[in-house]
Amino acid sequence: MLSVNISRVVALYLRKHGIPGRPGTHIRLEVSEDFPAVALKPGDDPLLRFLSERFTLWLDDFGSGNAGLMWGLSGMFERVKISHEFFHYALKNRSAMPLLHAVADTVACHNRGVILEGVENEALFRIARDMNVQGCQGWLYRRVGADELSAITEQYG
Repeated sequence: MLSVNISRVVALYLRKHGIPGRPGTHIRLEVSEDFPAVALKPGDDPLLRFLSERFTLWLDDFGSGNAGLMWGLSGMFERVKISHEFFHYALKNRSAMPLLHAVADTVACHNRGVILEGVENEALFRIARDMNVQGCQGWLYRRVGADELSAITEQYG
């Protein structure tokens, strides 16, 4: 699977040039919280509706402060990626951990899953494992170059 971050400018280009999308492929478009030009609900943004009809979408950086909770609850996104900032804020301010858990649980009910950003070591991975998340993103594992990718793919098939 390949996820690609997409800006509003790129989305406008796709719409203008009639680039056909193919929902169900292995390509996901990641729409960040700062995607909307104005404070719209996801279903009220014609450009976002255009993309959702043609591509499988993920919501990136959820909880970074640029979109309301309804974005995560809209059901327009296959996955919602909870931001590194929100995760690490909750880690530093332990009273916010129940809020993080509640958001992850609630968002997971309205989408096909939650990905937690900012998982950078084994201790954070253990915390993430105890949450209702389907994936993690961060620097937990070393980078893999393109030349190593085929060997890993063959090994784990």
